[in-house]
Amino acid sequence: MAGIRLKRLYSAGNTLRVAYEADAKAENLGRLNDMMPPLITAVLKDLVETHGLFFIGFPNAADIHAQMLAGLTGQRRPEEIAAAEPLVQSLENRPLALDAEDQAAMADDLAAAKGKGPSAEIGEKTLRARLWNMLGAFGRAIKAVTKSGGKEILKHYFIDWVRSYETLIASWLQIAQGSASGWFTNMMQVLRGWIG
Repeated sequence: MAGIRLKRLYSAGNTLRVAYEADAKAENLGRLNDMMPPLITAVLKDLVETHGLFFIGFPNAADIHAQMLAGLTGQRRPEEIAAAEPLVQSLENRPLALDAEDQAAMADDLAAAKGKGPSAEIGEKTLRARLWNMLGAFGRAIKAVTKSGGKEILKHYFIDWVRSYETLIASWLQIAQGSASGWFTNMMQVLRGWIG
């Protein structure tokens, strides 16, 4: 229990909540063809509620939930989600590039982000944060190597993934960060200078 990563646990539950909310909305609108079979809906409802009760038992759970709800606007960025999808999927083929739990959390967040409603917006928000953090760590690592001269990091599988998906990463960053995404181009130039 002590080793559970709460934001990862939250992401998994949030993905299930998106599916449950979509089914409830379909029922409210009378869209019978969009509804799940009743037995599946009952199991999903039980799982979502049990997850919520389990999650809230952790000391920081209420703070994490409040953090996830903070800043929800109802405005979505589908082009950003579409650009993030091939990045998240590409990590499935590179299991050593990223921690397995982080990779699973991004996949959960992507699945949630494709839905509708507040839980889907939370998925979008956490997916964006995870990608920013991951790519920001790349930029900080390149900057640190520039100062220290130690180039051991260049052998890491993550660096290989960044080099392989440079164009997709740059496209996502352009959508997500606009003109501020130029840092990535600069870091890639530095990296190419070292690798040759």
